[in-house]
Amino acid sequence: VIFWNETQVTMEDLEIRLATEAAKQPQPEIHIRGDKAVDYEHVVKTMAAVQRAGILKLGFVTEPGN
Repeated sequence: VIFWNETQVTMEDLEIRLATEAAKQPQPEIHIRGDKAVDYEHVVKTMAAVQRAGILKLGFVTEPGN
């Protein structure tokens, strides 16, 4: 399951939102927070979508102790 902020989105919705953000000047930084139980494959697919959209700044959100 993918969320954009607090809203659940499909991969197609994510790609549309990423394209919108990529067109902004300056581009915002996109942050990924992966649940510790999620398979890394899903994180990689999300990272690939960010890259395909042309987003230049990607960061990861971590929580202390996790």
